[in-house]
Formats: sequence, C-alpha cells, structure tokens
Amino acid sequence: MRKFVWCISKLGAISTLLKSKIEYNMRLKYFAILLLLTSCNSKTEVIEKFANGKPKKIIEHYDNDSTCEKYYYEDGKLKEMKSYKSGKQTGEQVYFKEDGTKAALMTFVNGIRHGQTYEFYPSGYVAFEGIVENGEFEGLSKWYFKNGKLNFIGNRHLGKDTGWWYYFNMQGDTIRRTYTKSENDTTQYYDGKGNKITADEWDNITREE
Repeated sequence: MRKFVWCISKLGAISTLLKSKIEYNMRLKYFAILLLLTSCNSKTEVIEKFANGKPKKIIEHYDNDSTCEKYYYEDGKLKEMKSYKSGKQTGEQVYFKEDGTKAALMTFVNGIRHGQTYEFYPSGYVAFEGIVENGEFEGLSKWYFKNGKLNFIGNRHLGKDTGWWYYFNMQGDTIRRTYTKSENDTTQYYDGKGNKITADEWDNITREE
C-alpha cells in the first residue's frame, strides 16, 4: 500500500511538472503570434522616451477601437504589454524580465481583472497560478518550487484564504497545513502528521526550513 501511495505521489509530481512546462510553451507561442499580429495594420504613437531616444511607452491604435500599450526597458526589450477595447482593458496583460523571459500574466474582462493569473520563474516553470473573479482571487491557488513541484496549495474566497491549506517539501511530503473556516476565525496550525500545533511552533518549523 505504501508503494502504491508513493507511486501516486511521484506521478502527481511528474504531471504537475509537465503541466507547468507545457502551459508555458503554449503561452510563449501565443505571445509570439500576438506580437507578430500587433506589429501589422496599426498606427503607433510614442508616448514617452528614454534619454537615449528609445521608446519607453508606445500605444498601437487599431481600426476596431482597440489599442495595445507596450512598455520597454531602456535597452529596447519589451517590459509589459496590455490591450484595451473601447477604453476598457481586456485580454492578457503580460510582464517580461530584462532577459526577455516572461515574469507574470493576468487576465482582464471589460476593465476588471478576471481570469487566470500566472507568475513564472526565469526557467519558464510556473511559480504561481490562480483564478481571479471580478477583481478578487477565488478558488484554488497554487505555488510551486523552482523545479516545478508543488510547494503549497489552498482555496480563496473574495481574496481571502479559506479552508485547508497544504504545504509540501521538495519530496512531495505534507509538512504543514492550516485551516481557516472564515475571516473571523483563528487559523489552526498542524504539522505534517496531523497534530495540531501552536502558531509559535508553526513559525519555528518555518524558520527551520
């Protein structure tokens, strides 16, 4: 039975690793196509420049009352990109690091943050993923180690932590967990063996890691 549980744990870790990498590659291809499309059939307006003359912020205008705002680093590399339709932000807003790798992604609908959110490690693996509904985090949120394995996971409601939150080590073992019934309740802390511990003991375990 222990071997079966161990195998399931390993398969879950591999699945998470592949999922993170595949999602990154798919979105990388999407943005390559998007950048190509937004470079055509548009009127570019330079809003702000660096001292060296290179653009710091530009706006690309399209015939269908759509615009795309782009921000750049001083060396000319893309820093941020977001789109508007009829004056309201829509679609995916993307941030890039200075080395060109993607840093974060968030989604907007009719000017409100709504949809999938990601943060990325320089390697391309997902560091965080969650869902925002009408401006607040809702449902499951996940954080990952740099190697793509799950670090901790929990639910949110109206932007606040709720229910069980689980914390894992690099081997995939549950090392801590917390429980919050509602925002008015005190959070309960547990060790990896299901024993309730105090907040001070939780802090000590955290520092040891």
